[in-house]
Amino acid sequence: MATLRWRNWDEEAFELALQRDVPVLLALMSSCSEECRKMEGTTYMDDGVVSAIEASVVPIRVDVLRRPDIKSRYNVGGLPGTAFLTPTGMLLTSATYLDATGMLDAVTKVADYYSRHRPEILTDAAERERQSAAATEPQGLITSGTVTRVERALTSLHDETYGGFKTLPKKLHPEAVQFLILRHFRTSEPGPLDLATKILKEVCSSPLFDLVDGGMFHAASGGDWSGIDYAKYALDNADALRALIMAARVTSDPGFEAMANLVLEWSLETLLSDDDLFFAAQAPDAAYYQLTPEEREPRPALPAVPITIVESAAAMATACLDAAIGLGAKEAGTRALAVAERLWKEAFDAEQGMARAVEPMLADRTFGFFGDQVRMLELLLRAFELGGHPIHQRRAVALAGLMETLFGDPNGGFFDSVPQGQPVGELKFRKKSLLQNGLAAQLFQRVGALTHNDHFREVAAAALRRFSEGLEQHGELAGSIAFGCDVHMRGLTEVMVVGERASRDTARLRLGALETFSPVCVVNLVDPAADSQTLKIRGVEYPGSPVAFVYYGGERLGPIADREELGESVIQLGRA
Repeated sequence: MATLRWRNWDEEAFELALQRDVPVLLALMSSCSEECRKMEGTTYMDDGVVSAIEASVVPIRVDVLRRPDIKSRYNVGGLPGTAFLTPTGMLLTSATYLDATGMLDAVTKVADYYSRHRPEILTDAAERERQSAAATEPQGLITSGTVTRVERALTSLHDETYGGFKTLPKKLHPEAVQFLILRHFRTSEPGPLDLATKILKEVCSSPLFDLVDGGMFHAASGGDWSGIDYAKYALDNADALRALIMAARVTSDPGFEAMANLVLEWSLETLLSDDDLFFAAQAPDAAYYQLTPEEREPRPALPAVPITIVESAAAMATACLDAAIGLGAKEAGTRALAVAERLWKEAFDAEQGMARAVEPMLADRTFGFFGDQVRMLELLLRAFELGGHPIHQRRAVALAGLMETLFGDPNGGFFDSVPQGQPVGELKFRKKSLLQNGLAAQLFQRVGALTHNDHFREVAAAALRRFSEGLEQHGELAGSIAFGCDVHMRGLTEVMVVGERASRDTARLRLGALETFSPVCVVNLVDPAADSQTLKIRGVEYPGSPVAFVYYGGERLGPIADREELGESVIQLGRA
């Protein structure tokens, strides 16, 4: 059996393609994908396929977990991804899974077509490159209409027949659910909440959720929930868990709490390592998941894929902190704080920000992906709110500064990556992720509220304006930006707890603010012994025992020493 000699995505591989004057075969693979494993073990092990590839193209294999920038630019139909590129890295054609016969046919046709039409192909590729380089981004206005149009769009995208959203592949889209819950919180109108909870219930009762072992599968390719991709990714489940906790808190529905606990238990048992790191996914096995509960019981649980991606590990740790607040899962919160410390210690660099993965060898670390920075910033802010330790706030401010320096566009928004070496093909054109920019804008708004620094709010506003024009056209993906637009227009509620950080009474007030459901509340802690300057600036005197002040839109309530009164004030101002 022949073995294909894969090359890495680098200048050397493309220089070889130019020297040989042949196309590039780009294989987008993941160890978390059963179909990828199958294709690597069959198609790419076939003697005829190996011979054809070696003779006609230059093969490059990319692990999409480690190179999300390449995945976002070349993966047009799911995993495994099979793309044929020009020697300069421009896309010729693409497919997903191909068996040996299909791959032989594709390689033969692409090589023949490239050989016969090389001048036209290269001319067309050069023109596409020129147009991409000359393209400009719109800059819209942030208005109430922006938010209401997204709400209407999400309503129209609800699948009345099979449940969930209509767009394929079918997913939960937690950011859309969270936005709908925010709309209900702001307006007290039942419609957005009804839609959010209906979608959650439909997805939880669909084949996308594993009601036996817990956890949510990646996606369904069919509108009727058929064609399940059985990978359980940490990132998917972290966001699903947070949406379920949010729904449980706003509705007090025990069903949502039960589903949230099912996801939480699976995450802690399957993905959390003994040394306080979350792995990226659980190994997929379609045959296992099609067994009955009785048939599964004697079998060992499927193992985790032993890779720690910072983006997904930080997201899951943040979800566990939410579980500590919303589900009373204190142990999950304790472990999450330990994960935050490990990630910072193992993956942070003072000049490059967060690495992509926690690697056994520090020399193997790669940097330069925005998703890792965003999720770590979110974790640090949540850790500060829950624990009140100033180190988390200082780290968050430092990371936000690096994010702006390394990834920020002076004209607004954040790019998804820092160029890795000499950019080739589509990587020449820096891209902005809608979801990542929406979450980053929300987080910069929170950093601005915690530090009382308008610069962070201005950065957030500039990012939102880059996507506000025609935002509703992005469908379910628009929820994250729309959430940020709402906060831009209506602001955040800030709770400032004043008291000694080690005091139990201080902790009770801080937890009282957190346990009050408000998706637009940020909780700050000021220790009078360590930060008297902040009290002077805010015009506040410490009475000698812990108190809280609630700020919104220039209004201040307080001092408040009672937890119930504090909770009522948070809701009152958040809905103002």
